[in-house]
Amino acid sequence: MDKSEIKRHKKNHIDKNMALHFGHFEKGIRTYDEAVLNKNDFIGRLLDLDSFAKSTATILDSGCGVGGTSIHLAKKYPTIKFVGITKSRGQIFLANEFAKQNLVSSNTDFIVGDYLSISIIDNYFDGIFAIQSFARAKDGRKFLVEAYRLLKPNGKMIIDDIFLIKKPSSNFLKKAYESYCKVWNVPCLEALEEFKSSLKEIGFNEIKILDITKNVRMSFFILILKWFAISLYVRKKETTETEAKINKPAAENKFINLVKRGILPLLLNSSHTIRYLTIVAVKKPS
Repeated sequence: MDKSEIKRHKKNHIDKNMALHFGHFEKGIRTYDEAVLNKNDFIGRLLDLDSFAKSTATILDSGCGVGGTSIHLAKKYPTIKFVGITKSRGQIFLANEFAKQNLVSSNTDFIVGDYLSISIIDNYFDGIFAIQSFARAKDGRKFLVEAYRLLKPNGKMIIDDIFLIKKPSSNFLKKAYESYCKVWNVPCLEALEEFKSSLKEIGFNEIKILDITKNVRMSFFILILKWFAISLYVRKKETTETEAKINKPAAENKFINLVKRGILPLLLNSSHTIRYLTIVAVKKPS
């Protein structure tokens, strides 16, 4: 188990909203924590979970992080089973702890594994969602094929993430895009047109694409500022001259990466190279 990861999440007060993803701001949402919870409800609405409220259903949280969305929805829909999967043992440990604290252990299950290859039978899930985890998949098409296999006929898949809208139109934007992928630790983003073609080829229909960049933007700013504050606090704690000399190169590099994390998405968004989208697709009935 990665104890350093558990410590880092707790230091960032992840237990307040149990989220590693951006929030969803819209009318009536004023704070970051409200936006994060609203993102959970937004996903729940798109999955049409109210239709399962009086019956049993099973939903997959693909790339669940510390389980925040599944736990929030499990409290709201006690008859629905939520299964979360991630490769991080530290995140799974926290997800199970949070599930116990929120009294939803009976209708949540968090497992360590690879969402590109899940040891579960075909046609098992009524719905699948992936919040800011699809972009980290090494093979986007394989993700979709596996999701299609796991979904029941008429089951719905929600992907909420960053997509490449068009190829960078200049060498400057190309370098900015490459740097963006590096500092955000993602492979090359999925090109939207290719993604849509893959959906149709695999068998998904009723495809809807929602551009929610404006809903995410404020949450992004808040998160970046929070990271800056944490970074400055850590640097301030380097009290002795020896410690400062040892940690200075690493601290400066981390600070530069934070600057890039803040500036590059704004640049690429303004040029419509990348956008934050929510994509809904349904598995064809058998």
